[in-house]
Amino acid sequence: MKQIATRLTALLLALVMTTTLALAANKSGYSDVPDKNWASQSIAQCKQYNLLQGIGNGKFGLGQKMTRAAYAAALCRLMGWKTVTPEKGSYTDNQDAKKWYYSAIETASAHDVFSGHSTTCRPNDPITREEMAAMTVRALGYSTLSGTVQDECPFTDVSTNPGYITLAWRMGLVVGMNLTTFAPKNDTTREQAAAVLLRAYPQNKLAVLQGLEGYLIAESDNILLICKKDEENAIRKFVNDAQIKLGEEFI
Repeated sequence: MKQIATRLTALLLALVMTTTLALAANKSGYSDVPDKNWASQSIAQCKQYNLLQGIGNGKFGLGQKMTRAAYAAALCRLMGWKTVTPEKGSYTDNQDAKKWYYSAIETASAHDVFSGHSTTCRPNDPITREEMAAMTVRALGYSTLSGTVQDECPFTDVSTNPGYITLAWRMGLVVGMNLTTFAPKNDTTREQAAAVLLRAYPQNKLAVLQGLEGYLIAESDNILLICKKDEENAIRKFVNDAQIKLGEEFI
């Protein structure tokens, strides 16, 4: 019996060590994200840049739906905004300051991430593909620019927020299900959110702007402005000695 117990103990230890080594080998740093998963690299980099946090116990939550609150918090980290914590929340469903997402919602709201036509923010609802595109574009400060492309949406199933979706697509932040379908009302998974956040990360921001054909990019002293090609004189009023380049050539 003693020999059997010893062998069982050895087998258990070997199993634990093998499992531990396997988990440590995951490049993403999460036990539920295999290296072969399409989003493993994006998830790993989001962890490195502190854009997205796991769900606990060494897990990322692969395949789970991304909530609006979690995405708002991620955008706050992406943009490096100073946390806003007012005494009274801006939405009827964000009044409990003890909630983990209270300040994130208020900070995102202070930077016009949410639509201004609602009294609720639905923090625990899954974020849809349409909402993710719109919130990301607003966070990046391109709301005005989105209005210039709202009539150029290539997706036939988009009826609301076409400008935000079109701009996010042109910038390479999001992709369609196919050439004509975006599935705007589909819920977003955590790994899909990770991919979008990484594409919008500051070091990648200039690269994704190359999709804005017909626009001029002006950069000076880390200030980035965008305007239509025929507005070059106007943009030069704001940025002295700016380097103007066609968006398709700006990388």
